[in-house]
Amino acid sequence: MDPLTVMRTIWRYKTFILPAMLVTLIAVVYVFQFGPRYFESNMSYAMVNPKLPTDKELDEQPQLSTLNKDNPFLRSSDPSLITEVVIARLDSSAVAESLKSKGLSADYTVNKGINGNGFVVTITGHGESEEQALATTRALGTTLEEELKTVQKINGADDRFLFTALIINAPDQATEQFSSRLRSVIMVLLGGAVLTFGAVSLARSLEARRDRMNDLKGASADGNAATMPDKQVSSLLIPAFSPDKEFVHTQASGPVTRRSSRTLSATDGESLSHSSNR
Repeated sequence: MDPLTVMRTIWRYKTFILPAMLVTLIAVVYVFQFGPRYFESNMSYAMVNPKLPTDKELDEQPQLSTLNKDNPFLRSSDPSLITEVVIARLDSSAVAESLKSKGLSADYTVNKGINGNGFVVTITGHGESEEQALATTRALGTTLEEELKTVQKINGADDRFLFTALIINAPDQATEQFSSRLRSVIMVLLGGAVLTFGAVSLARSLEARRDRMNDLKGASADGNAATMPDKQVSSLLIPAFSPDKEFVHTQASGPVTRRSSRTLSATDGESLSHSSNR
């Protein structure tokens, strides 16, 4: 659409468009300043293999051979299996419900580390405030450590034969995600555009209705003007006589009033009446 046409339309219907635009602007400012915010914090763990006793240590410490070393993940051909299991446990609905019961956010992600490293787990917690995001991430870190130990001790393996989680970076601060506020602003702008188009449609509808009413009034006035001369002729051709008053004679071209030289008496009126009957 031509920008000049848009400007002319806005100016023509400014009574309807400008209030809609003002409401939209106020809504955008309110959402951007006071709308819900979205914070994010990150935490990373490295899965560390257990330190198995060497033959020398077994000879020097015979009691090590009596320890339960039945960790099923030590027998796996895929060393990253433990990481996938822990991620699956954290992604369960039970963990999300547990976070909700503590007043934390259930919006989080747990993934493998950079480039899909099988021994690194990255936790990303979200929240409506910085404190909630940090608390959610820390709670997930604690849950990861607990789940990591639980899945390995299914057969009662000793702690010496368990994978451990080493914190790479702790959640020290949460950063605000402006994309969330930007999405809210975009939604408000779309709503404002719909409101503006609705205002234009309403203005055009009222304008068309007003034009129709004016056309009907004009047509009615023209019809009345065309029929008025006939009515005037039929009503104005009758002479009027009034004793002791002015003598009025009307013609089709218009009323002509002449004041008589004397006052008509009742006898003069009767003689005029007889002459008219003849």
